[in-house]
Amino acid sequence: MGCQHFAHTILGNISWGCVPVLVHRFLLTLYSHATSKDLITWTDVGGWQDQQAQALGTGPVGTYNGLGIFSGTAQPVNIHGKQDGTLLAFYTTVSKLPTGYAIPYMTGTESQSLALSTDGGATWQEYQGNPIITHPPDHWNITGWRDPFFEPWPAMDALLGQSAPHYYAVFGSGIKGVGPRIPLYSAPASDLTKWTFLGALWEPAYNTSLGTVLETGSYGFNFEV
Repeated sequence: MGCQHFAHTILGNISWGCVPVLVHRFLLTLYSHATSKDLITWTDVGGWQDQQAQALGTGPVGTYNGLGIFSGTAQPVNIHGKQDGTLLAFYTTVSKLPTGYAIPYMTGTESQSLALSTDGGATWQEYQGNPIITHPPDHWNITGWRDPFFEPWPAMDALLGQSAPHYYAVFGSGIKGVGPRIPLYSAPASDLTKWTFLGALWEPAYNTSLGTVLETGSYGFNFEV
């Protein structure tokens, strides 16, 4: 029910895929997208040749999305958490570059935004109130802050004593010189534009790993996607 499938990078074009509903899949990119009902046969929506085919565009340089869009997640709900045929994408918008764990992080580099589709992913409209989260956690000297994944989590509702259903989001991030981090946010299902930072879901040290490095790799300094 979420994104981060079929992710790949080609110079000049970053693509990411979502499975928001059981009967309709789509591959969304900065410039265009394709739809499929079986993940085998894909239909090009609008062409891939130039920026006239943008599924989600960018704004002028200097705006919150002026330098790009990074990956995210889609769910088959509207901003009030209701299933009415709407698809809701939650993704990272970029206003400053370059960004990377080994260089100073520029304030305002990344923000988090929403887009909606009411026609099965064929067309998308950016939420007029974007960005919905404008800055990373206070007092974190971050290496990055991007690639939100969000979904309902009833077990976390119970653990936190939430009386109403909430959605929860995690991001790829890290703290310089300390290690990668997974910041955890929540929003009431009734308003998926209002997110609250809860803390770090996981706090490993830098360059540690699940097993041996040769078998599992290293967590590095910043979690990605």
